[in-house]
Amino acid sequence: VAALMNLCASVELFVFAIADSDEREEQVVAALEAMGAFSSGLRKHRVMFSSTPEGRASMIRQLQPGLHLEAVPSVAETLAGKVPQVRVVGSPEWPTLGEAADLKASPRRISDTAPLSAAS
Repeated sequence: VAALMNLCASVELFVFAIADSDEREEQVVAALEAMGAFSSGLRKHRVMFSSTPEGRASMIRQLQPGLHLEAVPSVAETLAGKVPQVRVVGSPEWPTLGEAADLKASPRRISDTAPLSAAS
């Protein structure tokens, strides 16, 4: 939670969630509210929803972020070459959200065929 709150306070953060109903969207927003994300700086209009990981990948490509933190390896692979830096949370390279969210950390390779680009 601390890593997420730090991102909310320090960067233009967009949060993506999978939701297949309005009720699920409301649950996600309520959880973000309860943990203090909005009072830490996250804007409600930057919480975005899709019903599939593929839809999330498409939305992320459209936003063209400089850095994306992702938990689903297949989404990260889809974004490779389209987003300058993708960090797969839970991977050996970025085992925790805290490590992946460290904006001063150097990106590492997620595989021999999909290098992550470094931010300057």
